[in-house]
Amino acid sequence: MKTKSTNTTNRLFAGRCSSIVGSAIRPLTTVFCLLAALCLLATAPQAKAAEPTITHMAAGGYHSLFIKSDGTLWAMGNNLLGQLGDGTTTNPNRNTPVQVKIAGVPVTNAIAVAAGELHSLFVKSDGTLWAMGNNSCGQLGNGTATGNDTTPTPVPVQVKVAGVAVTNVKAVAASAYGSLFIRNDNTLWAMGKGWARPGYDPSPVPVSGGTDVKAVATGEDYNLFVKNDGTLWTGLNGDPFEQVPGVTGVTAMAVSGWDNRLFVKSDRTLWRMGFYDSTPEQMHGVVDVSAVAAGGIWNPYDNSHEHILFIKSDNTLWAVGDNNFGQLGDASTTGRNTPVQVFGGTDVKAVTAGIAHTLFIKNDGTLWAMGLNHDGQLGDGSFADQTTPVPVRVIVPVPGAPVITTHPVSQTVNVGANVTFTVVATGSNLSYQWMKNSANLSGAASASYTINNVQKSHEGSFSVRVSNPSGTVTSNAATLTVNTTGTGGNGGGSSGGGGGGGAPSLLWLCALAMLLTLRRARR
Repeated sequence: MKTKSTNTTNRLFAGRCSSIVGSAIRPLTTVFCLLAALCLLATAPQAKAAEPTITHMAAGGYHSLFIKSDGTLWAMGNNLLGQLGDGTTTNPNRNTPVQVKIAGVPVTNAIAVAAGELHSLFVKSDGTLWAMGNNSCGQLGNGTATGNDTTPTPVPVQVKVAGVAVTNVKAVAASAYGSLFIRNDNTLWAMGKGWARPGYDPSPVPVSGGTDVKAVATGEDYNLFVKNDGTLWTGLNGDPFEQVPGVTGVTAMAVSGWDNRLFVKSDRTLWRMGFYDSTPEQMHGVVDVSAVAAGGIWNPYDNSHEHILFIKSDNTLWAVGDNNFGQLGDASTTGRNTPVQVFGGTDVKAVTAGIAHTLFIKNDGTLWAMGLNHDGQLGDGSFADQTTPVPVRVIVPVPGAPVITTHPVSQTVNVGANVTFTVVATGSNLSYQWMKNSANLSGAASASYTINNVQKSHEGSFSVRVSNPSGTVTSNAATLTVNTTGTGGNGGGSSGGGGGGGAPSLLWLCALAMLLTLRRARR
């Protein structure tokens, strides 16, 4: 529609200019045409460089990672043992993404990523495999583990065999104490907790029977892989992998923290095998599934501490299971025995799950998160659990710029009450500007903002802009909800600044200038 309008305007201007050429007002014609051209240039849509989108993600125990379309690798959440790979462990919890770096240089060519409970792995475009975090069982594959090593590894190390870098890696998976990867020749390799054989392997070893492997999934003790012929294979703690009888046409799979194994067949049905029973059982009522993910933590007494998510062919996202922290994303913390659709879970193309949090990517390349956030693993700039999906905030910090550590919190109060919103930020020479519905509030220039004698008219979305000479950052929005059933008051508190008419647009100024020019021409 904008293109059509612009073309029509061009023709209109061309006709007007040609009609007055040769007249006695040629200088005014020139001015008129110049004004027209300037208006078109000023009001035409400006080309904008495309922002990198999210292509891959991984949810660990209490941390998360993702890859952007520019190949950069980012991480957030718990960093106690260096599993975020940013070279530090001094700030153990990151609630906004940080870039993974090797020797201080950001990774820019990542193509695959995996997260275990306290370690992470990624593959670079040259086929090399890198790892960081916990190495207590050799899961980093660098040959240095002693079996009880808890020394943090905050800088990614290259996975090697007998001192030679592993290459030609195309896929990777991780669980609590082990790692698995597939090479370009479709062989499966393991390191860490004894999946290839009893004990642990501090360097990669080939998995017996792991040939012609298409994809792999891991759990606390059980693992799954599917071969290129669609057959499904499962293994437990170093025991040889065995084919699951009668199962073919497997297109997707996942293993929960409690080692329940799930897989999708080519007819889009979802199936499940339990910890003690390897006989597949179809999940009744669940059909038209294209992808599956599972999270949770192992519990020796029951399997209630797991959650399952699946994407249907219409790209809607559904969830079932434990929901103590909102990891099902249905705006509640109520566990579900039957699947519910995730709030806003449409146009979804990929999903993954950690112990009690969930991540998913939409077709537009945006990354969303929900559930447990005590360590900042949702990457939304807060440490508050989220019962509905929130967008992950990719913030590139400027040295010396403010960093918000505590965001304002949404509140519900009765009419006549007093309410205070507060922000905590690090940095020097800080200034504050509170906003309601994105409009500045007059005089609201401190770290807290109080409304006395709250009325219904005060409802809205409140946020604060924190600035210093090095930069500016804006907090998450906090919603104020006012119940009219509470004790009444006589009104009070400013409800925020009203919107002005704004400055006249450049288009109108151009139009006015052209009208004045034409008027002079007629004289």
